[in-house]
Amino acid sequence: MKLITKDLSPTVKILLSIAILMTSISFASLFITFFKDYPLLYQAIGTLFMFGLTSWVCIKLFIKDFKINFTKPKHKSLIIWAIILPIAIIPLNDFLTFEGSNAVSEKLLQSNSFPQFLIVSLVLAVLPAVTEELFFRGVIQNLFKELTKNALFAIILTSLLFSLMHFELYAFLPRFLLSLCLGLLLIASNNLWIPILCHFINNLCVCIFYYLNNLNIIPSADSTIYSQNPILIISSGIILILFFIHIILLALSQKSN
Repeated sequence: MKLITKDLSPTVKILLSIAILMTSISFASLFITFFKDYPLLYQAIGTLFMFGLTSWVCIKLFIKDFKINFTKPKHKSLIIWAIILPIAIIPLNDFLTFEGSNAVSEKLLQSNSFPQFLIVSLVLAVLPAVTEELFFRGVIQNLFKELTKNALFAIILTSLLFSLMHFELYAFLPRFLLSLCLGLLLIASNNLWIPILCHFINNLCVCIFYYLNNLNIIPSADSTIYSQNPILIISSGIILILFFIHIILLALSQKSN
């Protein structure tokens, strides 16, 4: 299949990738109606079709030497950042979130037992982290980089698309910020598992909040109640700035080598 598309321009590849995604969404919407009485199964199949299937097709068509996205990371510190960063920036993300809620997601997040929590985490943390990163970082960011010849522009454009395609404008800014971090992690590590890990931790935090709330261990599943303290917001911003500085220093060291 790559032989058929090797002469296509990056712009055409990007447009075709989005068209393939839209086709997968349309196909999934027809198929998953049979599972509407099983919301978690409905969500899982939808995610696999929309981003999993789309990513597989696009990689086969457009991405040469895709294995290069899974080379061994040179800097183990990026693994630590992938774990710490999505937790540390919760106060800042909540500060940037406008009022709004997703009733569907909140319904899916309800879990009253540990086995149910594991299933919810699989569907809402593991599957989206893997499939969305394959599509947005593995496919779209690579194609934008091919188009712009600039890694930073590619990350920004991918982040705009990533945030818009979640169709929740009240959370546009925090998703855009998260996507910037995910894109930088990929560029710095050249390993797609690093942003996948970061994305997973980000989603897992939400699952944990709801699980602890359902067990009456914490008063609310809404993390914004823990982010009203200006000190937490400022600390969150400082940690984010330190992450950006670390990425810049890594980039400079790589250039000097």
